[in-house]
Amino acid sequence: MNRDLCIMACIFCRDEAFRKWMTRDGPSINEARAKEIILGVCGVKSRNDLDTNPEAAARFHELVRRPFLEWKEGRP
Repeated sequence: MNRDLCIMACIFCRDEAFRKWMTRDGPSINEARAKEIILGVCGVKSRNDLDTNPEAAARFHELVRRPFLEWKEGRP
């Protein structure tokens, strides 16, 4: 089984910049809270589901990965 998205989501949750992006100007969050947000946004119970559920994978790319990378690169 390919685990690329699960691994990416785990790395993102540990990344301080990602957690800052998730809350923008709000209070900081920890890794566990970042995981909860990803699971909720993607509609899954586990980050492993990102690699087995095509709809969840699409939501991860569209709502999490792409916007975060654009923010990180300074794009609007």
